[in-house]
Amino acid sequence: MTLTRGTVLVCGPRPVVAPLQAVLEALGGRVVTSPTPDGLTSRFEQERPDAVVLPAHGLGSALERALARERHACAVVGLASDTPPTHPELFDLLVHGTPDAAWAEPLRLVLLLGRARREAQDAGREVMRLRESTSAQVLRITGLLLNMLDRRHPGSTERSAQLAELSLQVAERFSIPDDMLPGLNLAARLRGVGRLALPGDKPGTPGDPAWEWSVTQATASLLEPFPELAQAVELLQAMHENWDGTGSPSHLLSGQIPMRSRILRAVHDYLVGRNAPGAPAASEILERMSDLTNTLYDPLVIVHLRAIVETSGSPSLNALRLYLPVPELSVGMMLAEDLYTDSGIKLLSRGTTLSHAALDVIQRRHAQEPMYRGVAIQRKPAGD
Repeated sequence: MTLTRGTVLVCGPRPVVAPLQAVLEALGGRVVTSPTPDGLTSRFEQERPDAVVLPAHGLGSALERALARERHACAVVGLASDTPPTHPELFDLLVHGTPDAAWAEPLRLVLLLGRARREAQDAGREVMRLRESTSAQVLRITGLLLNMLDRRHPGSTERSAQLAELSLQVAERFSIPDDMLPGLNLAARLRGVGRLALPGDKPGTPGDPAWEWSVTQATASLLEPFPELAQAVELLQAMHENWDGTGSPSHLLSGQIPMRSRILRAVHDYLVGRNAPGAPAASEILERMSDLTNTLYDPLVIVHLRAIVETSGSPSLNALRLYLPVPELSVGMMLAEDLYTDSGIKLLSRGTTLSHAALDVIQRRHAQEPMYRGVAIQRKPAGD
């Protein structure tokens, strides 16, 4: 079998390289030679070889680091001699003696390995590019929906941010893998956009279980055409399932309900109670929810939710922050959370005390891209 494509980068003195080059050319492909290791690291990127062949002793530290890195993207063949090889673990194949026909088969196999690595790296880069492109699309979609929602129902994005923040805190206690957290965050932040799709005469009011279920299902239907949001849709569709199997729409039972949906349900219901007019104390709401464990809620989710609320030292996330329109910001205020534009560009970090320069940055960005949600500012403790 011959190699009909690909590049082999060979480094070494002419007497050694010439017979080796003949063996490699018989296998097919392109052979590039370099008499010394000087500048070899830069040629990796220029040539992008399927394999590199070089003396296995006397490597410099820079070349050793380059080989360790490039071994993920090509095969490395070492030309052994009487001198012991430097770091033999860097090489996929060590060849000894004068090149002859017996070298053809091991070299063919190692070159195929190098090609597979190169193609895998190229595929990985393409996946990364698509992932970054998808992330940008998701940011545009979510930003558009949240802007529309906040214009029609002011304060909606603030409530969504509360749901996302507290849900992620509960998820952390369950050691949910990092790659599953973005789906939870998106589901929480977008949960309310279904209000845009509900008829104006839809019966019910915020806080009413039937109305809240309608909003969630409308959100899931609205997001379903977007493959990038499939994870969020799945979580929202199961958000109103009950622990005892009496929920909707699929009557899932206990562990059949996705863990992240169970978290969303409990945190959402808690915040609805906390944000209601004349809301009771947090402890009272949590006590009522505890009475409904094993029927509506996962008992362990309620345990962790209670622990987080009690540990925070405040019965409500609202007590920790205040969302202000950009024109109402002033020097000396401290950000309660990272400040992003609606398109996802981070401007300032949580804990930043606003200076004249920071205010100027915010105001100039706001003029180009209005921040409809406002800016989260830490509330001052009572008596300050």
